[in-house]
Amino acid sequence: MQVETRECNIGNKNRIVLIFPYNDSIISLVKQIEGRKWSASRNFWHIPFHENFLTELNKQFEGKDE
Repeated sequence: MQVETRECNIGNKNRIVLIFPYNDSIISLVKQIEGRKWSASRNFWHIPFHENFLTELNKQFEGKDE
């Protein structure tokens, strides 16, 4: 599974945007992340920014295949 990440400021808060083609398996995993939100106007999921976000994302998706 490949998910691209970008930093973004949403509502004066640093967030990480998750970019991937529509995939029910990925969406199910994203929904398990604390603080995740869907932006209907921008059509992407975003999660809170913190120093270890990449480590946590890797753990969330580790061993998962499409």
